[in-house]
Amino acid sequence: MTSQVQKRSVVFVLFFLWASVLTGTCLTPDQIKRATDHIRNTITKQIDQQYAYVVKFSEDQCKELNGNDIDKALKQDVEKASEIRNNVTNSKIYIGTNLVMASYKDIKKNRRNTIRRHAERRLLTSEDSGPVPVSSLLDSKPEAGCAIFYTLYSPCTKACANLEVDYNIIDKFYLFESVKDTSFVFGSVYFTEKKKEEVWLSFERINKKMPLYRCSNANCMKCFEKQNNGLEARNENCFFYNT
Repeated sequence: MTSQVQKRSVVFVLFFLWASVLTGTCLTPDQIKRATDHIRNTITKQIDQQYAYVVKFSEDQCKELNGNDIDKALKQDVEKASEIRNNVTNSKIYIGTNLVMASYKDIKKNRRNTIRRHAERRLLTSEDSGPVPVSSLLDSKPEAGCAIFYTLYSPCTKACANLEVDYNIIDKFYLFESVKDTSFVFGSVYFTEKKKEEVWLSFERINKKMPLYRCSNANCMKCFEKQNNGLEARNENCFFYNT
């Protein structure tokens, strides 16, 4: 009997430690803001069109993700800032050591029909028989301890965040399964989205797979907060249009 109690105690302690490790890897809104601000100030500030990127950091860097950690992780990418901006503005995909980035791309089927490949989707799928950018990033060294998926405008409700459409991005979030901590971040609500409830439903779909944040110039906020009853409530401040 004593042996069984001891075994249960050991299992409980191990579970507690395991859970604590996972909890300890979660990025805070301040850490996310430092990372996204750094990329905006050094790389994307001059880009005036929709874009998306995924950035990864090592497990050690994710513990604090201070300014030095971010500088070190993105040094090579910042040195290529002009190349990245050129790629994005010309609808090319940039694949770096710690960062992948893309804008949208219009593909003409004929004189009348044009298909738009959205920036978020381009990072999650192969294009013209090339590599899947996110897979290339996460499969390469250094191993990712955490990752941030950022998009300038929130994913559209008709395609990107619509689970009934094959083109949706949420079905591709399994690509991040190897990463302990991931966050999905947007800068502004997509300005063509006028139905608030539809946008919130799309936010909920994303948040079920990856914690959703909004980062404006002022601050970063979590769009859903857990309540005492265990349910997640909407943070209404996540939905507003930039003026």
